[in-house]
Amino acid sequence: MTSVSNIVCVPIGPQILYPNAFTPNGDQHNERFTITILNVEEARMMVFNRWGEKLFESTDLNTGWDGLYKGRPVQEGVYVFRVEGVGYDGTLFSQAGTVTLIR
Repeated sequence: MTSVSNIVCVPIGPQILYPNAFTPNGDQHNERFTITILNVEEARMMVFNRWGEKLFESTDLNTGWDGLYKGRPVQEGVYVFRVEGVGYDGTLFSQAGTVTLIR
């Protein structure tokens, strides 16, 4: 009896994981809005207010946004973020979402 196996290679594109809220209130829990991106070569994150004004931008995704703009705390509310980059498989990606800042 002969056994035959198939090997399947499934390309995995970038995967973006992020919380829906954070609390920069000084209690050392959830102080920064950070995202986790799997299978990426490079990426950048931007955060905007409801009027489209860019409050934060970074290519260091470990830094995250601390809820400040020009050194001052922003108001509680919902903010829009956008993540753009290149995956290890060479695909370009872009994803937007919202995060709630709670003080």
